[in-house]
Amino acid sequence: RAYCHLLAGGLATQDGHRPKVNAERLWAIDVFDPELMRVEIQVTEHAKQEIGAVSDPRCGKPGQKLAVWNGRDLTGWKGEGDVWRVEDGHIVGRSNAALAQSALLWSDAVVRDFHLSVWVKQATGSVGGVQFRSQRLKPHLNQAKGYRADVGPDVWGRLFHEQGRAELARSDDGARAAKPGDWNRLEILALGHRLWTAINGQLTAAYEDPRGELTGFVALELHAGPAAEIRFRDLVVVQNPKATLAGLNEAAL
Repeated sequence: RAYCHLLAGGLATQDGHRPKVNAERLWAIDVFDPELMRVEIQVTEHAKQEIGAVSDPRCGKPGQKLAVWNGRDLTGWKGEGDVWRVEDGHIVGRSNAALAQSALLWSDAVVRDFHLSVWVKQATGSVGGVQFRSQRLKPHLNQAKGYRADVGPDVWGRLFHEQGRAELARSDDGARAAKPGDWNRLEILALGHRLWTAINGQLTAAYEDPRGELTGFVALELHAGPAAEIRFRDLVVVQNPKATLAGLNEAAL
């Protein structure tokens, strides 16, 4: 709460997703009240420790949309090579030859507790997904550690832990709900250690993971394999959402 207050007031800034003191503002405070400056610095340092030196997405109001994509270009996103582009209002991942490694497109936005909704369309046989609460594994952008919700043949709505414990949860409901070759709606709900996925309004995975990541980045994925294409549109991320998904309330989930 202390960091959120300072961030809103301009007394702290985000530097590579790490909070730091806004020296110019604090210098101005020092001119008028040196003691206030010392107090603000102490509060900021406490906030750093409290949130683990990561900008805290909990600063968003309940139900507030997170600005993830502008709908026009890839500003705020990073990927390697020429796989990713924007066409006809869609984020498109396309490989004209076999991919030895999955291609990832990373958003700069950090998520914690959130609901993500996105429409996905794939060429026949293509597999992809959405990494979330994930970290890039340097030096390459195409390696990640964290959670992933999968879309595609045999993996619709599967919950996977990349560079960790592999498959966490899946069901046949995703395959029954999916419309191969057409647009399909993927939803992810993450609240604390509880995670859910849904395909076209059908719950496909529910998992409680006390060992898992609580915060991290979002990335779109085109899976390794033969030449393929995947499209994403209408990407919406809501921070601190209610515990509802696929028409089910918290008790039913």
